[in-house]
Amino acid sequence: MGSNALLVDIEAESASDWKAANRVAYVGHSASFSKINGASLTIELPKDFVATSVEIQTYDYDKGSTSISLTSGGMPTVLFLPGDGLKDITLNAPVQSPLENVVTVTIGVEWENSLVLIDTIIFYGNADHRGTWIFIFLGSLLLLLLLSRFVRGATPTTGKTYNSIDVFRAIAVSVVVFHHARGYSGLPDLEYNNLISRVARNGLHGVEIFYVLSAYTLTLSLMHSSARKWRDRAFSFWIRRIIRILPSVIAIFVGISLVQVISGNFVGARQLVVSVWRLFSMSYIFHDDAVRLILGHSVWWSIATEFQFYLAMPVLLSWVVRRKQPSIKNDLLSAFVVLGVGILMSWGSRVFLEDAPWLFRSLLYHSDAFAFGAAFRIATNQMKLPKYNRYLAYVLGVILFACFSLIVVYMNDLRVSLQLHEIHPERLLLFTATGLLLLFGRFVEERETVSFDYPILCTIGKLSFIIYLLHIPMMELALWLGIPRFVATETGLYWYMVFFAFVGSSLAGLIIHRWIEVPVLQNSKTIMNWSRSREATFAYVSFVLVVSLFYAVAAFNGLNPDRFFSFL
Repeated sequence: MGSNALLVDIEAESASDWKAANRVAYVGHSASFSKINGASLTIELPKDFVATSVEIQTYDYDKGSTSISLTSGGMPTVLFLPGDGLKDITLNAPVQSPLENVVTVTIGVEWENSLVLIDTIIFYGNADHRGTWIFIFLGSLLLLLLLSRFVRGATPTTGKTYNSIDVFRAIAVSVVVFHHARGYSGLPDLEYNNLISRVARNGLHGVEIFYVLSAYTLTLSLMHSSARKWRDRAFSFWIRRIIRILPSVIAIFVGISLVQVISGNFVGARQLVVSVWRLFSMSYIFHDDAVRLILGHSVWWSIATEFQFYLAMPVLLSWVVRRKQPSIKNDLLSAFVVLGVGILMSWGSRVFLEDAPWLFRSLLYHSDAFAFGAAFRIATNQMKLPKYNRYLAYVLGVILFACFSLIVVYMNDLRVSLQLHEIHPERLLLFTATGLLLLFGRFVEERETVSFDYPILCTIGKLSFIIYLLHIPMMELALWLGIPRFVATETGLYWYMVFFAFVGSSLAGLIIHRWIEVPVLQNSKTIMNWSRSREATFAYVSFVLVVSLFYAVAAFNGLNPDRFFSFL
């Protein structure tokens, strides 16, 4: 991570001859450029730091002769841009004279309309930040361990809590954070560690792991429902999902909006109204522009996708839940039907809806993930494992987790080697491995063979929903606050983003968890027993369905209904 280096992000505000340029919209990362020959800026290095080599991240243009020189009073170190194409380049060179205290950076522009753009400068010298990184790593682990004393898990309708579910949630949200940290650190290659690089690139599939987990646990909840009538069962299921999701979502949305107002980044009344409308109608999945409303690069589209399936589950699975005489044969048949329908819907979205907006298409695209989770639970409803000992359980768990890990790491390789792009067999392998791990966790915990009582992972798992919603705003906050120089390189920035996202989201998540999530869940029975709760629930569900259908039709026809808010 560059423990002997210092990273300096060049900002246009530091010199009047320079202007800002947005380098990557995904990360909100900026660079500075100037067309003025001899334009200079100064960089103040820490006391006692002496640089012996430099690395400049810049952009090369295909015409003109340009150069960048650095000096702190001695012989200048001059680096020339090759001028052989429009592309990002990195210039490396040992310094002619040691750079210390105040460094002057000067550019040379010899041709009209040429310019020099500088993104970052990394000074390599006698700095040693290993102690800082060790402190951050150990401090993060200690903080998560302390938080485990204050985090409570929700009581499921089955009355049985599985630690393994929280562990899998922690894994899912971790790979998502690893994935997004690449974007917020300039998309580093992370070539020094091929394993981390692969996990970070494939981390977008962590959302699908969440979908499998949700479908599995909620199918379990439906099948253990004591309600006999479909309306009672659907009401209980929907109001529990609303109570579980909306309070935390509203709290985070209001908090992010206030932070944007305070920081001077408020997007305006129109965007706020559209955001609120999209949020409460759960229609984020039906238009690309909605992803980048008040929440920045938002992952909230996946919450809307998941909520749509929540609305459909009591209806689609009612024929499974209502069976009076369940049997292993009928369970397996039902599971295959659910699995087949989900895979066909996902395949159809890629074949027949190829030109539709991707956020709209994603609703059907992820049907297979939900189908796998539901099918695994249905198929094993009456199934019991034979007796086995603790050592066999550990061996089986290691094998299953190894298979799951290899699939996550080599997803892209599997996609290329199998060459069945419209079917995406690598995703089906991931869902199968996730389902098998879920079954393993359930069976060994019921037999009390393995407890899965890992405090840090269980804490992340219990806070996973809040961490998932907050980790990107936290990365944006880290960029807004400014990056410490000890991060040194883009790889260091990557790990800084990972730690900042986990620690910041966990601390903020604890407040939301203790003051909003837990009290609401504790009073869920009072809310459900409210005389108007049934009417309110069915009214909200109907509202979401009508709005979703409206946006689906609009998105499929290339329209943007949000233009109705243009008067603001």
